[in-house]
Order: sequence, then C-alpha cells, then structure tokens
Amino acid sequence: MKKPHRLAVPVLDGRFCPHFGRAEGFLLGDADLEANTICSLRTVEKPIKPGQCESVPQWLRSLAVDRVLAGGMGMVARQSLNAAGMEVVTGLSGEDPAAVMRHWLTQRPVSDDAPCRAEDHVQRHCRRSFKTE
Repeated sequence: MKKPHRLAVPVLDGRFCPHFGRAEGFLLGDADLEANTICSLRTVEKPIKPGQCESVPQWLRSLAVDRVLAGGMGMVARQSLNAAGMEVVTGLSGEDPAAVMRHWLTQRPVSDDAPCRAEDHVQRHCRRSFKTE
C-alpha cells in the first residue's frame, strides 16, 4: 500500500481559516490522492510562541505534512513552505475544514496566485496575533 499524503488545512475556532497567517492550528488529513479518499483526520494547535512564526513550516514538516491547502497566503509563507518541501494550494474557501479538504481532493482546484499581498496589511499577522495591548 502506498504511503498517504498528509494535507494541512488552516483552522481558527474550529472553522476553515481563509488566511494562513491567522490560523491557530491545522486540520491534518492523510489522503490517498489516487483514490481521492481521506484515511484519517485530526486537528493540531500551533505550538508557536510570539516571534516564532518562521518555525511554522518546519513544525508542519515535522508532522509529515507534504501539502498545505489554504485560502490566502503571502509569498514569504509560500516560499518558506516550499523550501521545507511542501506544496501549497491557495484560493480555497468554505467553513468546514474537512469539507474544504474533501472538495480539493475531489475537484483539485489549483491557484498559482497569492491572494494575500504585503501591501494589504499594516503589519505581519503572526506578529500582530501575539501583540499585547
């Protein structure tokens, strides 16, 4: 039996997080890409401390993730994930992270753009999410 691919979908409050940088965790799914089936699902929280956003790609890689399915993602995050050996798919949408994963698995929509651009933001999301008032 072929080793399944591990997919990661960003989540926030248990729902699909359309912006990768704002996710509090990920839904991980082991998938057979030839049969278009998901073998298992589990949610993991990011164990990232303030100022350590750059470690997310290596952390995902340590979880054996080989493909990240997201809504929007900036070029730096995309390049970091690619450099860590993961493929990135953007442009996805929905509420239920498992449904987003299943939709990609059966429809395989692909986007080569990066809907999140630096000029859209005042500061980096990962830094802002840990900002204390």
